[in-house]
Amino acid sequence: MEYSPVSQLQYSRYLRLIEYAKLYPSEGRVEKHHIVPRSMGGSNKKDNLVALSLRLHFLAHWLLWKAYKNAKMANAFWTMACCNGSKLNSKTYAMVRNVAADAVSKSRRGKTTSDKQKQVASKLMSGRIVSPETCQRISEAKRGKKQSPEHTAKLSASRIGNKASAETKLKMSLAKKGKKPNNWKGHNLTRSHHSTLMAH
Repeated sequence: MEYSPVSQLQYSRYLRLIEYAKLYPSEGRVEKHHIVPRSMGGSNKKDNLVALSLRLHFLAHWLLWKAYKNAKMANAFWTMACCNGSKLNSKTYAMVRNVAADAVSKSRRGKTTSDKQKQVASKLMSGRIVSPETCQRISEAKRGKKQSPEHTAKLSASRIGNKASAETKLKMSLAKKGKKPNNWKGHNLTRSHHSTLMAH
């Protein structure tokens, strides 16, 4: 279903705000914003996302409401603009969001996840399909990070007794194909070594 703005003026202002945010990335805390709202068919793809400051995010939803005047945009803006019945402007919204986000961050600092919480999270994630974009982001975030000896030991202990499925074994085999072993030093194999390896 296609949605057409009822006010081209407000829609053009919205687009200018998005272009401004792309040209001049906000410093400090930002929120992810869908340029074409998800409720109106927008995707999670990179070209439909923009990082907006808290105030610009508020203004973006205000302009979307003024541009479309439909129930979906009304609900999105109402959720953002109202808190316990008190109306907020963009400045107040930014202040409230910053205080709330800082409070959550402080409350989580130094806390570790219990085994029970991990099991609950594992059950919730079971069967979910992770998109290639998410896999890429996770991979990039982990790149260059070194695991501590304690973390490595825990991972090793958790895998004891686990048997890989035929599908997992096939994936591991394909991933390793063409790669040199970790202990490979580039030495030339003697004929006897070569014969022994070929026999296996």
